[in-house]
Amino acid sequence: MAITFKFLKENENVLQTNFHTTKRRRYKIKNLIEEIPTVEQRKLINFDIYKDWKCPVCERKKETFGHVWRCYSNRKRMRNIIYYSIICLIEKIKEYDIYTFDEAKIIDLFINESFGEVKVNKNKLTFVDIIKGLFPKLLADFLR
Repeated sequence: MAITFKFLKENENVLQTNFHTTKRRRYKIKNLIEEIPTVEQRKLINFDIYKDWKCPVCERKKETFGHVWRCYSNRKRMRNIIYYSIICLIEKIKEYDIYTFDEAKIIDLFINESFGEVKVNKNKLTFVDIIKGLFPKLLADFLR
């Protein structure tokens, strides 16, 4: 959890307030508590306008936080996002790592663990949890 709190806090000084940082933190917290602006969230604000609306991508199911990431019509897009996230993570590790590391181990973590899955799993963290800002301990331990 320490990594998640560090992610939420960023590098802001305790005695300073910055509008940009505050806005980013608010966005991160809304992701964490699954309150991104979906159709279902809009229904809470103005039901009469949005009552019959469905997911704007597939137009079949309710657009909830989970559906945004698991929508059948977004499958290819989500696979690309996961792929490029892994590539980005590897590139960031290369920037800071003074020792050589095995890229295949990181890829294996995403494939063999649930980090690369876009589904709900009550026992393991998935990619949707990473999007929310929760960082898997197993991955943190590997990076240490």
